[in-house]
Amino acid sequence: MILAEQPRLLLVAGPNGAGKTTVTERGLAHEWFAGCEYINPDLIARDEFGDWNSATTVLQAANVAQERRERCLAEGHNLAFESVFSAPDKVDFVRRAQAAGFFTRVFFVATADPSINAARVARRVMQGGHDVPIQKIITRHFRSIANCSLVAREVDRLYLYDNSVDGEQAKLVLRAALALDLMEEFRAIFADRLALTLINRGQIGPNDFAEREGGAVLLEGNARRTVVVAYQERKQEEVMHLSCSAASF
Repeated sequence: MILAEQPRLLLVAGPNGAGKTTVTERGLAHEWFAGCEYINPDLIARDEFGDWNSATTVLQAANVAQERRERCLAEGHNLAFESVFSAPDKVDFVRRAQAAGFFTRVFFVATADPSINAARVARRVMQGGHDVPIQKIITRHFRSIANCSLVAREVDRLYLYDNSVDGEQAKLVLRAALALDLMEEFRAIFADRLALTLINRGQIGPNDFAEREGGAVLLEGNARRTVVVAYQERKQEEVMHLSCSAASF
């Protein structure tokens, strides 16, 4: 329940190339965003510094955006912003907002595979947009998901969108208040194709699996990390291969 005078934080989070801006543009027309100061470094760079594609300007705009977020937090003003959510400072900001009494909604936008994100970023660059190195796209993909799972138990509302299909609206696949267990399920899907291989290699064993209520079998702690790292390395090799192949045309 939102108290009448309770300030609001709305965060649209997700890896580079996930489609956060499209979700945000739809969200800004919703009553939840009404009265929120929308803080967007790209718009700050364009409107206040005159160039959104300069490294210096991007840094200046990021600093201005951070100052405005902190001001809203300190003064109890409603705010909304986007974030790749791969860095710990954004997790810290969400937690501080919760501690300060903000009603917090997180809209997390993701895709089924980081190669989808990489392809979108490549198209964006061809259209004059800013670039993100492939290795960063892949690394941030997993860090962003991991950080979302960290705050899932703490935020007031979590909305998880699958935006894997180009040309279609992002699909809402999860809406919950205390969503940590579901986020753990979301992270565990990365294990499916690699688990058997890693068992055969002796990197994980039977004791690394636990049966949950209802018969679901999930990887535990360190074993999940082992699988996610292996998955990340494999996807990086695949995406780099695709990039090199595309460059040969």
